[in-house]
Amino acid sequence: MKDKKYYSLLCVALIISSTCDAHRHRDFASKHVYKDDMQNAFWGALTVVGAVTGIYAFGRWCGLWGAPSNEVLIERCRNDLSKIDGYQSLIRLAHRMQKQHGNMAYYFDEELLYELAIAKGRSRTINSLIKDIKLTITDLKSNRSAIEKRMLDLSHSEQWHEVKYVYNRMDHLVRKSKEVLFELESFYALLAEHRSYFQLFEVEDSLARDYRREFELLQRYANDQYALAKAMRSSILSKHSGAFALISFVKKLKQAIYSLEQALERSAYNYATRISYARSLLGSLYYIQEMVISDKEYIRSLAEYERAQREKERLRLERERVQTEQRIAAAKEREAYAKEREARARERQNRLKEQEMYEYRMQRQLHW
Repeated sequence: MKDKKYYSLLCVALIISSTCDAHRHRDFASKHVYKDDMQNAFWGALTVVGAVTGIYAFGRWCGLWGAPSNEVLIERCRNDLSKIDGYQSLIRLAHRMQKQHGNMAYYFDEELLYELAIAKGRSRTINSLIKDIKLTITDLKSNRSAIEKRMLDLSHSEQWHEVKYVYNRMDHLVRKSKEVLFELESFYALLAEHRSYFQLFEVEDSLARDYRREFELLQRYANDQYALAKAMRSSILSKHSGAFALISFVKKLKQAIYSLEQALERSAYNYATRISYARSLLGSLYYIQEMVISDKEYIRSLAEYERAQREKERLRLERERVQTEQRIAAAKEREAYAKEREARARERQNRLKEQEMYEYRMQRQLHW
């Protein structure tokens, strides 16, 4: 590694020295009107060769292209292993599950899945987590393979006593990466197998937070429908501003119901607790929707909204009609202008012909 570094620095020095020599010879040639350009061409070519060689050597040492240095390989592997630290708590939970039930495709503990979903947190979705883990596995395998190839080269080195320390460091990283990869791949397989569980959990958690106030009102006024409807309307109007707040709420609620139904349909296994809670949540959302759309204020607002939409559509059609008429009028005006120009052009042409005929007749009369 040191030899490569010194070689790259030597090439950089060659760039500087050859560039200075080229400028010096160019100055000499300009002052003494030096006629032989071969020397200048030689120094210019030497500058280009030195620059290309130095940049290539420096980039090769840094690992920008070609075979990266030993330190670069080690640092890459360390970075990949450090990414695993963020998954350790989740991996330990998954390990507990697999230790108890073995093949997760047929046996699973829903309580442990729930613990895993809670531990995952809300900062990232299950899809992004699976994608990140797959990318980490791919990078770790690639870097481990590169280190193993470099270890093979080092094992045949004639300067074994100098590379032994680097070889041992690489060997330690390879053994550690193999252990980590086994755990990480098992964790990835678990998440991928039960992706639908975590997706359902995420939808449920999001809806439970978005409609927390409405669910609280359902429990508080379970035996008083009139008070429930009044409190529900007041809660919705306090959260949604505008002339059609209730209509906006119902539109958003329908989208929430659709997303929950889709998550339920995607369930890969019969997650009894999760599915039961989702269906209960779905029933509450449908109940809230029916309550809102049967409210007199919503019916009145809906009638106004439909009138406003019809008026908006009428104005749109009127604008289109006016624009169409304007385009037709503009087209006719352009057509009339073009015809007028054509008529003027013909008139000028006729006058020129008459002038030519008049001149011709005058010349004939003068000739006779």
